[in-house]
Amino acid sequence: MKSVTPSHLLREYPELKQFRARIDTIDEEIASLLVARMDVVREVGLLKRTQGEQKSFIRPDREAIMLRELIARFRETDFPESSAAAIWRIIIGSSTATESPLNISVAHGHEEGSAVALAREYFGPTLPCRLHTTTEEVLNDMFADPHCVGVLPATYPAGVEGPWWWQMAKSLNHDCTVFAKLPFVLFQRTTDLAPVFLAGTVESAPSGQDLSLLVIEADLTSRTPEGISVLDHYSAQGYTICLCEAHGWIPKESEGYAALVDLLEPGIKPPHFLGSYAKPITVDK
Repeated sequence: MKSVTPSHLLREYPELKQFRARIDTIDEEIASLLVARMDVVREVGLLKRTQGEQKSFIRPDREAIMLRELIARFRETDFPESSAAAIWRIIIGSSTATESPLNISVAHGHEEGSAVALAREYFGPTLPCRLHTTTEEVLNDMFADPHCVGVLPATYPAGVEGPWWWQMAKSLNHDCTVFAKLPFVLFQRTTDLAPVFLAGTVESAPSGQDLSLLVIEADLTSRTPEGISVLDHYSAQGYTICLCEAHGWIPKESEGYAALVDLLEPGIKPPHFLGSYAKPITVDK
């Protein structure tokens, strides 16, 4: 049967051609700006290397501030905030990978397929990615390589020595910290997603709206102090430890950390600080 093209598709309005030409011009400008941006990024990477920087070049606090400002800019426009954030994350991820050798190591179980998707959403589609079935393998990767980022679901089957967050808390032979919580951009209707954490040899600073991840050696599942939420817990031989999230940027030397210790019941050891990260953003579209 011969196909027939609808008559309305055969018509070419002069105005339509003009609009398409304007779009083509804008696309060319976007492409040129991306190339120019990457040239600057290469110069930044060269500068950092000549200054002897050994840690990962990721700057999660700066990235979070950039994304908040970007989302605010698109909030009153017809372009979806979430789409703008996704495009920007790919640009940031590609730029970071250009500055320094970057790879990701993911704990990827049968029920944790979203960890890979979230890592790709955050870093972009091109970074080398190692998939592991245990969190111990991910920890080994990131402890050994300062340019490796571990992707660790908050709740994941515990290994022989306990959950990854407990192993990370009690290990003294690394400089790794948790520096981000995914997804960073949440839809209003899907804020119940199970979180995934990024950890590595990364230096970060407060972004202005932050959370901290701590391990507390006590059972807080039924009596959680104000300002703390329990994300996971692990019990063995009658002893319970909890993975907790607290408001604010509260490393051990901070006043916030001291105030948190005061909230705990007498006899509970000071919390193990795993890292701080920017509070995820919730959008409507």
